[in-house]
Order: sequence, then C-alpha cells, then structure tokens
Amino acid sequence: MSAHCSPDPAAEGAAHPQAMHRLLHALAGLGLLADRGAAGFAITSTGALLRTDRPDSLHSFVRMFTDPAMIASWRRLEDSVRTGRTAFDEVFGTDFFGYLEQNPELSALFNASMSQGTHGTAAVLPVPTTSPGSPPWSTSAVGTGHCSLPS
Repeated sequence: MSAHCSPDPAAEGAAHPQAMHRLLHALAGLGLLADRGAAGFAITSTGALLRTDRPDSLHSFVRMFTDPAMIASWRRLEDSVRTGRTAFDEVFGTDFFGYLEQNPELSALFNASMSQGTHGTAAVLPVPTTSPGSPPWSTSAVGTGHCSLPS
C-alpha cells in the first residue's frame, strides 16, 4: 500500500462509490487518512501504523481490541464496575485465556498484539546506563528499546 490511496478505491474494492467516499471521509475524521481534495486521500502517519509491513505496526493490536469478542465484553463494562464480576467471563462463560484456548485464530491474534505492544513499550522505556562516578541505578531515557545493565 502506498502513501496515497488508489485513484478509485471504490472500483478497486468493488464497493459502492458514495459509501466508499463516506468511509474515507470518516477515516480522515479519525486522523487515519488525509483528504487531499481532487488528489484523493493519503495515509497519515497515524494511519500508517496500521500497515502490516512496518516493524512498529499496531495492526494486530487494533484488530485484537476490535474483535467481536472484545467488543462484547466492553459492552458489559458498566455491569463489571457495578458488580465486580469480570465481563468477559459473564459473556462467554469462561475466562479470557480459556476462551483463547478454544479459539486458536484469536489466540494467535492476541499473541501478535501483545508482541506489538511490547515492542512499542520497549522503545520508549528508559535504558539503564552508567557513567563514571554515577550510581549504578541512575538511568538515561534514551529509548532505544535495548537494555544494557550495569555489571
């Protein structure tokens, strides 16, 4: 996928032209696309995070948390807060990991999303470093995603 959308995304996706245009405008409203007028739509830096060919992709993470099973649980958030019961367990009659055992596709998506989340978190964590005269617990927030521990 290029930084610019197809000149005719409706035809490419075998979709209704006006419906596709409304969808593209909605995605622009969310900041995932930029409306370039007659030039069409372009993918924004935020939208690019959904691409699967990027090392910092959040594609699986977003798919996981918009899966129908997750949405069904979120719909019961108010009940969970009121009762203290876990919404997922109430909706599906099993805990989340039990559900994943029974749903291998969702389990794979969960694992991929957790990996993506971990990579993103590691990239912004402080990297412990020491310099002469500094205590070994002092850190520098370099954010390389790699950790060098003092010996």
